Amino acid sequence: MSVISVETQMLSELQSATGLQDSDLLYVELTDGGSKKMTFGDLVTAIKASISYPEEAILSVADIVSVQTDDGTKIPAASVVYAMYTKETVMQREQACINGSRAIGERIDLDTLMGYIRAGENDKFAIGDYFTDGGVDWAIVAKNHYPAWAFGDGVARPNHVVCMPVTFLATSYQYNTSNTNSGGYAGSLMPANMEAEYNKLSTKLKGYIRATRIYENNKSAWAAAMRNMRIPTIVELTGNQGWADQYSGGVCSQFPLCQSGLFRIASTWYWALDPVASNAADFCGVLSNGYSSSVSASASGRVRPEIVLA
Repeated sequence: MSVISVETQMLSELQSATGLQDSDLLYVELTDGGSKKMTFGDLVTAIKASISYPEEAILSVADIVSVQTDDGTKIPAASVVYAMYTKETVMQREQACINGSRAIGERIDLDTLMGYIRAGENDKFAIGDYFTDGGVDWAIVAKNHYPAWAFGDGVARPNHVVCMPVTFLATSYQYNTSNTNSGGYAGSLMPANMEAEYNKLSTKLKGYIRATRIYENNKSAWAAAMRNMRIPTIVELTGNQGWADQYSGGVCSQFPLCQSGLFRIASTWYWALDPVASNAADFCGVLSNGYSSSVSASASGRVRPEIVLA
């Protein structure tokens, strides 16, 4: 008795391999016992029906991932399709986070994330994904947000991500002890406050942080400074200069994740980097409803600073 292997013979070759005609009768042994008589043509039709989708059916990527084959002319190798499926999943998660249909992405190990960043494999993690350091969840708010000059003179622009806390840091801070915004960000208490928060980070995380240059709004003037950690500008947070003047933002634009109300809107207001243009007492902030605000410099406010990993 010969055995017909559908796995090793393409259907178009089956007839020539067996020498059977469509009208030839076969006795087929059934798995539950007994046998059935059918023509070879009917057998081929039954095989086609069992392994084929109707023309109107659409195979999803998930369907194809479950299929393995060694025949490169048929369904793609599962490893290739799985890579496509993984990329599609990351893209869908990123869009869901940016569009506000989900609050946050997936937790990712910091070393794993940095391996992807340094290999330039941005398709393996999403804006909205987050890592944890010292009990603080840090979300990826942007990929490759800053130009080359932000990393220093004569330095190639590295593959990088910008991260912010998912919620506030534990400590509230004042910009100044009195209601003045003279000297703007650089002239305030906030750079020292942020350096204190930077020093609370783990040695591992600090090893991945890249100091970046920001042209800070220092009350009607630019001033360049390199910062390990800083408050984001009002433009980076809200996409609009709000109460700040034309010195707010520069080449910066809104962080993609901050487009989502689920991320930008919080339980209370928090500080932005810019002094308010219309008076000498206030700095910008983001209200609990996500809008730009003007707040007295001596007020104690929550902070969601940014760091850059590269």
